[in-house]
Amino acid sequence: MRKAFLVAILLFGAVAPGLAAPDGNPPGTGWTPDQNVLGYVEQSDKLTKLLALLKAADLSSKLRGKGPITLLAPTDDAFAGMPPEMLQSLQLPEHKAQLVQILGCHIIAGRIKIDGLKLASQSKRAIHLRSITGCKSTAVFDGEQLTINDENGIKAKLIFSDVGEANGIVQVIDGVLTPSIASIKSKGQK
Repeated sequence: MRKAFLVAILLFGAVAPGLAAPDGNPPGTGWTPDQNVLGYVEQSDKLTKLLALLKAADLSSKLRGKGPITLLAPTDDAFAGMPPEMLQSLQLPEHKAQLVQILGCHIIAGRIKIDGLKLASQSKRAIHLRSITGCKSTAVFDGEQLTINDENGIKAKLIFSDVGEANGIVQVIDGVLTPSIASIKSKGQK
């Protein structure tokens, strides 16, 4: 049952809709660069579903901590590609481990800025990212557009970059990244 539930999440994550480019200001309201990464999520009116899921997973302290961290923050529109009942189910205590796995794919140790990724891309080096929970993703540039590809082929476009906070960076994306099916199977067999 657990494996089937997570595989369903992977499939629904692949259909997350895109989001129009922002007008130059970070999505949401009340942004200040001296707060922590969680503070930005809390004040954004475009990241309310992410905030609810972070609280359900007890990951708030990771985003308030010393850092530095980079949060690949899926917008509310990104989560709209998942059925509402699935999102509600992920918030139940019995699915907390799966929720931590999924959200953990969006948190990377260190400050990852777009300019550094562009430089690596120009030198033809592979741009591999690894999250705090071991999720692997790859950053790919197509012209000026950055896309983050997860291990399952789900692609999330960067829609707002380098929101600097006291303890890290927020990169706003239009998709929900997921753990590999192999890691889901190995965790399900323990």
